[in-house]
Amino acid sequence: MAVSSRAGAPQAFELKSASLNLLALHLKTPDLAELAEAMQSRFGDSDGLFDQEPVCVDFSALPAADAAPDLMALASLLARHGLKLLAARGGSPAQMDAARAARSEEHTFEL
Repeated sequence: MAVSSRAGAPQAFELKSASLNLLALHLKTPDLAELAEAMQSRFGDSDGLFDQEPVCVDFSALPAADAAPDLMALASLLARHGLKLLAARGGSPAQMDAARAARSEEHTFEL
């Protein structure tokens, strides 16, 4: 197969390595009511504490590999505190499938 060269033509894009700083939320319960209460207790109504700070939800601390919260509801809960759900990690195949499914339902966060 021949590879055509467009020497001298401007490039439309570049791929470069990037390091991104974001918070990791290590979930210890899939119970969003419990999580909401704990976040309210810790952060209260502190406006401006987080300003759309990106968050990666980490499932690895959940007691059961099949336990996963409603991620759209979790994204809403985090948004109330100024956090933006951006990614997921550390989950079982079922948890990561749930994260991908939530992303495809609503584009409020990216995986």
